[in-house]
Amino acid sequence: YIYEADVVLRDADTYIPAGYIEYRNGLWNGEGHDDVVPIGAEQLMVPADAVVAVEDNHAFGLSNYPKLPLCTEPNADGRWIAKDKLPFSTTLPPDNYNRVWLPYDCQLQPYTYKEFAQCLQQKHSLIHWFGDSNTRRALKKITTLGQ
Repeated sequence: YIYEADVVLRDADTYIPAGYIEYRNGLWNGEGHDDVVPIGAEQLMVPADAVVAVEDNHAFGLSNYPKLPLCTEPNADGRWIAKDKLPFSTTLPPDNYNRVWLPYDCQLQPYTYKEFAQCLQQKHSLIHWFGDSNTRRALKKITTLGQ
């Protein structure tokens, strides 16, 4: 089988395509072929001139992120960016790897714990929380307004 995909390169960078051949025929499927051993993945030879350079000059480039409208829908497509690589400052909290999530087509609105708690009180007077210690820590932060 041959698989292909369209790729949208939204962020400025130099991209070097790479690929692997995992199997040379369909016999790798173990159903009814218990004696077939799949071959190891082989790297494809990509021509040196296949490098793609993307400049940050389009509407949804990283440098234009502060100009994007605020997100109105949850689960926007986006990417993780190292906070120290951002061409602007942000109050978005980083993850454990010092990265922030930035949607492609809109910008996230940061909220203080107080604003978040007020929103919850107005929209949902009763909330049932289920989870583990991570959920407990998040709930503690919310109920103590970040303390």
